[in-house]
Amino acid sequence: MRGSLICLIAAALAGLTSIVQGAYVPADPWDDGRSGLGAVTEGIVGPAHTEEAAVIYVSNDDWFTLPPLNYIPPPYHRDALEGVRICLDPGHAGGVIREDGRISEAIMNLEVALMLREFLQASGAEVVMTRETGEDTPNEGNLEWRARLADRENCDFFISIHQNATRRESANYISVWYHSRPDHPCAANDLARWVTVELHRLLRHHEPQHAGLYSSWLMYPPRGLADGYRHDTTEGLPSGFGVLRSLRVPGILIEGAFQSHPEGAQQLRDREYLRRMAWGLYTGILNYVWAGIPSIALHEDQTEVVEGPRPEIHLSLDDGMHERWARNAPPRIHFETLRVYIDDERATLRYRPQTAEIFATPGEDLAPGEHTVRLRVLNVWGNWSWPTEIPFTVGGT
Repeated sequence: MRGSLICLIAAALAGLTSIVQGAYVPADPWDDGRSGLGAVTEGIVGPAHTEEAAVIYVSNDDWFTLPPLNYIPPPYHRDALEGVRICLDPGHAGGVIREDGRISEAIMNLEVALMLREFLQASGAEVVMTRETGEDTPNEGNLEWRARLADRENCDFFISIHQNATRRESANYISVWYHSRPDHPCAANDLARWVTVELHRLLRHHEPQHAGLYSSWLMYPPRGLADGYRHDTTEGLPSGFGVLRSLRVPGILIEGAFQSHPEGAQQLRDREYLRRMAWGLYTGILNYVWAGIPSIALHEDQTEVVEGPRPEIHLSLDDGMHERWARNAPPRIHFETLRVYIDDERATLRYRPQTAEIFATPGEDLAPGEHTVRLRVLNVWGNWSWPTEIPFTVGGT
């Protein structure tokens, strides 16, 4: 009896059909890689059951065909970007459309930046521009001025937009630059990583083997240091890109495509392609911020004025992540990375995970007056905290 029942169930399952988009499909929709569900949902690639089908899937070079875009942001876009302040820097300035029809890089960069600003503002972000027109500006050649604008305007991070060129005509790939050693914890590296992934996904350049994520700090090491390792405070030994080196907030520089590549040059003349580039930047920024930026604040029980000379500063820790799956759970951070600095000197910590509280004590006596406390920690999405400084005052005479 039991054996007969099992046989009946097996037979029923074998003859089972499914309905997909109003059409009946076989129980094994991937029987030849071309029929069943694959035929109904055209363009969906599933498991291949034959060597021939596998070769077709692997050898297909349609990856380079740009996927269609509907420019619809995910439902969490406003939750992520509301109130985030971003500085956009369209590289270079001036520029004209030449007699041969070629467009200057300055115009391309401005087009991308203006489209990106529109996307960001629609999601609630606040945007500061280093320039808004194609005209030459008095501060265009002043890289430090452009970088420090982000600081003066209290921006959270900075993005400089460029296009590339080289003598090798076949070169065409994305490069996203940050200014740090690869092994140094750096929020700019995180931003660069998220943006690189999205630009790769949407632009499909012909040399995808290039990682696209680069350190300008290592690309142009300071003269006189054989290993290329340096500190930003090393006087007289600049390294990397000047606009990134001068930043006080996290920042990246992107090279979207190569003007020297025949197809790349043609694409860069297409406003829709530039819009796609702007959308890749937008979704990279959006996903970066949505993954959370860890931060600290003075605890509600902590006054801004403390008594010295070696006070214990009471702080609240936030992992920055938006999904509230467990309100009473500890912050989702890598505990071994947790550091707090008082006036840039590492402090001694007591950490209470269940209440997300940190108690930081300076290693040396603090003089009366203004001081700052800063967090460095990595959350589970791989984002480092921003180098935001929280002020407090040590009382006394």
